[in-house]
Amino acid sequence: MRSDIVGFYDFEVFMCDWLVVIITTQDEEIIIHNDPELLKKTMNNINCLIGFNNHNYDDLILAGIISRNMTPGEVYKLSQKIINGENTSFYKKIANQLPTYDTKQELPPGISLKEIESNMGMNIIETPISFNLDRSLTDTELMEVIKYCRHDVETTKKVFKYRKDYFESKIDICKEFNLSKLDSKKTRANLAAKVLQCNKSKLPTQARLNKDRMLFTITDKLRKENIPQPILDFYDDIQKRFLAGEDFKELEKESLIYNLCGVDHTYAFGGLHAARPNLFYEGNMLMVDVGSYYPSMIINFNFMSRASEHPELYKNLYDTRMEYKRNKDPKQQIYKILLNSTFGALKSEFNDLYDPVMSNNICINGQLLLTDLIVSLKDYSKIIQSNTDGILLAYDDNDLPKIIELCKEWENNYGLNLDYDYAVKIAQRDVNNYILKVKTKDGYKLKGKGLFANHNGGNFEKNNLTIIDMALKAYYMDDIPVDRFILSLIKENNLMPFQQVAKMGGTFHHVETVINGEAIELQKVNRIFATWKKEYGSIYKVKIKDEVETRSKIPNSADRVYIHNEEIEKLDKSILDLDYYRKLIEKNKFTDRKVVSWELDQNI
Repeated sequence: MRSDIVGFYDFEVFMCDWLVVIITTQDEEIIIHNDPELLKKTMNNINCLIGFNNHNYDDLILAGIISRNMTPGEVYKLSQKIINGENTSFYKKIANQLPTYDTKQELPPGISLKEIESNMGMNIIETPISFNLDRSLTDTELMEVIKYCRHDVETTKKVFKYRKDYFESKIDICKEFNLSKLDSKKTRANLAAKVLQCNKSKLPTQARLNKDRMLFTITDKLRKENIPQPILDFYDDIQKRFLAGEDFKELEKESLIYNLCGVDHTYAFGGLHAARPNLFYEGNMLMVDVGSYYPSMIINFNFMSRASEHPELYKNLYDTRMEYKRNKDPKQQIYKILLNSTFGALKSEFNDLYDPVMSNNICINGQLLLTDLIVSLKDYSKIIQSNTDGILLAYDDNDLPKIIELCKEWENNYGLNLDYDYAVKIAQRDVNNYILKVKTKDGYKLKGKGLFANHNGGNFEKNNLTIIDMALKAYYMDDIPVDRFILSLIKENNLMPFQQVAKMGGTFHHVETVINGEAIELQKVNRIFATWKKEYGSIYKVKIKDEVETRSKIPNSADRVYIHNEEIEKLDKSILDLDYYRKLIEKNKFTDRKVVSWELDQNI
């Protein structure tokens, strides 16, 4: 065997059997069943293994087999320890030295391979072979397990392809900063901590104990005359309560709602948020975003983690990135990842960048500086939305030069840079659910969030009732009635947007549906569709406590659902209840009336 082999892999573990399927990038398949020696020999010839959730499961199984020559029964016991959350630190130490990547790393929490397979329209039927068999698998059962295992490995290959840039970026970081190959297994935040030479032990004692967590610093550059006093009082009161002994966990849940320039703004420890609710507007709008907002504040206001042995390294990263960006060198992306990963790590207790007061410094100053900008522009614009690192304004053409002039003054005062985009149309339920039509050199592009996030259809991470996102986009941006849009999908045979991915969740016992009046137990993840056929009933998650069953209907699911866990292409579209989908979309519409510009003067 060659030593440059990269393989995608998955383990299946039973009481009396274990097996692993490895498929290489050259499409060579290796199947190993109950043979530790063959597994060790194979590992000696493999450069890298790639799995899904393998850092938490498969790597540990691999470590146990190759380090202990485990029998199938011992492998099963280790598997149960992992599943039950018992101590497996011995095997984790070995696993950390294995050349593996995990395609689940830094994906949304709780996402499973079966859910991803459903999102991609693949077959998601689970193996019928019970993992609790107290005997060896028969030859027929073994072949069946291999088939399902192979299917999961093929999915893992596809996920890696979708996320190739993510893994290549980590490898590039390691090469750029002479880190070890094994460092590329780390998250981007942990890589940032290593590049920035951070060590939590360098933190002041009060910081490690959260004794200074709410003793945040407000930059002396803040133009306080532009900040309404109740906002300053809110943060001052938080500090006083912290010094009086209140728990920081409770204080960081506090928020202030303040009507700023006619729109309610929420000030909290997750950023500044505001939006005109249920707004449908067409007219001149300006998106003003602060370029590299948090990284710039870290540098300008000295908000770098005190765990860094060399705080100047962060500015070096920033300057290098800017130079690469000016020269259009793709290496700039490496530095951007490190710069942006730093803020999120400041409140991560297990990261060496940990310094939560600096996170609060950045967040609070960021809100106050944006408040200054909003107030500065109030006589020449109407606020549509405020969101963490930027604002969206409605304006008249005559006022644009003055707006830009005031923005320049703001930039000069804080040493920050603003980026501008021009928009012409928005549909906005709230700050987390909107779609915006933005001008580009070639025409227009759409920016969607929340209800509109998947306005072009789903992806491998999320593809759940995307008909809502797509139909609302068509209605608000393209003036296409809901009925007509639904029929266009049917004519195109585009059935993926109709699917709902129904997941069981860890606190439930099983999922069941009703067919012809009979309860049928289902697998943990199911692809469901609303149907008009009367023999089908609802779908429920079932919880059993003290032998008492309680049922919870899957949210947004129809009263009659059709389970289709085969490939999406095999679905018979004639069974779909199109009226159900129409009503679901109508339910998610939030306004039918366009606002005219003078109405933006009204307080909300």
